[in-house]
Amino acid sequence: VTDADRYYDSYDELQDNGQIRDLIIKYITEKKGAKVTPELEHNWEIIHYDFKNPLLGRLAEKLKEGSVKIPTSKDGRTLNVKSIKESEVE
Repeated sequence: VTDADRYYDSYDELQDNGQIRDLIIKYITEKKGAKVTPELEHNWEIIHYDFKNPLLGRLAEKLKEGSVKIPTSKDGRTLNVKSIKESEVE
């Protein structure tokens, strides 16, 4: 698909509300008159991650002071497009 093939850009029209999830919710509530109620299923988990890593505290400090930046895409639409390395935090 190229830009020439595109006939509708949901981001131009709806910004972040153009995500498929939001469009489905809009359809169900506006067209069908139903209510969407999220349910927590507990069907996933984060594995192999150390939530007590001491670098997390240092990273938070560096983010607050601005010495480490979380990179975004060139157009600013996508956050966190590049990993932050341990060497940037130590």
